[in-house]
Amino acid sequence: FNPTVNPEKIQWKNMAYLPKDAFTLDMSNIYVGNIMITQPLFLGGKIIALNELAKSSKQLADAGLEGKLAQTLLETDIAYWRIVSLVNKEKLAISYLELLQKMTSDVEKSIAIGVATKADQLTVKVKQNEAEMSLLQVQDGLKLSRMALNQLCGLPLDAVNQLADETLQTLDKPMPMVEQPLSKRSEIKSLEAGLNMADANKRLMVSRFLPNAALTAGYLTTNPSLYNGIEPTFDGQFQVGVVVNVPLFHWGERVQTLRSAQHERKALEYQLEEAREKIELDVMQSRFKLEGAAKKVVMTGSNKEKAQENLSSANLGYTSGVIAPSTLLEAQTAWLKACSEHIDAQIELQLSRVYLQKALGQLNVPNK
Repeated sequence: FNPTVNPEKIQWKNMAYLPKDAFTLDMSNIYVGNIMITQPLFLGGKIIALNELAKSSKQLADAGLEGKLAQTLLETDIAYWRIVSLVNKEKLAISYLELLQKMTSDVEKSIAIGVATKADQLTVKVKQNEAEMSLLQVQDGLKLSRMALNQLCGLPLDAVNQLADETLQTLDKPMPMVEQPLSKRSEIKSLEAGLNMADANKRLMVSRFLPNAALTAGYLTTNPSLYNGIEPTFDGQFQVGVVVNVPLFHWGERVQTLRSAQHERKALEYQLEEAREKIELDVMQSRFKLEGAAKKVVMTGSNKEKAQENLSSANLGYTSGVIAPSTLLEAQTAWLKACSEHIDAQIELQLSRVYLQKALGQLNVPNK
């Protein structure tokens, strides 16, 4: 184009000059606000599965707490009956020591009149020293056992409390044992809660294969407004819609997670079955121990009575001068052993009942 040759082609009359400032946008004082609300319509069962998972998690935590409480009560009962045993053995050791002290005095009188020897006196002295040492050991053990019980009960370690069963007079009364299902055991509750969690997790994995649908609604506002030209005011629009998400391909990852959830549930089923068998075995063993402990109490009680009669006869014979001091010592030793075995049998009976309660899931905190 040459304007000097064809000047009529110049279109300058249709042109206009616009300054640069007319094309410069003012980007200050611009506001945008957006509020969106999403309401799930169908998520393949994810929400239900997650709610069940949370509920089962709470049940699992409660079962764990119950198991710890039962273990604490078991340890407390063991410490309690240990103190009862040591208190009675302390009384027994004191009685035995008093017998030996009296016998020492009698042997000294017998030596003075020539009916006993120095060897008899030394034998009695050795027995007396052994009795004093045994009494000291029992007293030390009793102090430590009281401290252990106070620590379990949250009491001052140096506190000395009178226990209700220290006299061992109420232990012969049978304790009622109420049978109840093994599902009361905290271990069964924990495994059942874990199995429910595995079921919920499996349904959660299945929901990943299903489509998701959600209702959305919102409001969008801007300043300046673009709906009626460009105005420096706030204006906006409402938005309503439905969002659908359909999974098509996932490279097999969701299939593997589903299989893992299925295997985990199967493993928990085996664990639950094994736990029930072990608990049944534990209950049977506890019952056998309780029956054996009850028979042992009867036998040791009979032995204690016979040892008491033997000691009375030996004391009468020694006072009459027809038996030697060694025979009386043997009778005293047999009486001490029989009384100690009877105390141990009574404590074993109480602990066997506690262990049976633990096996049946009855060892828990009573309702207030």
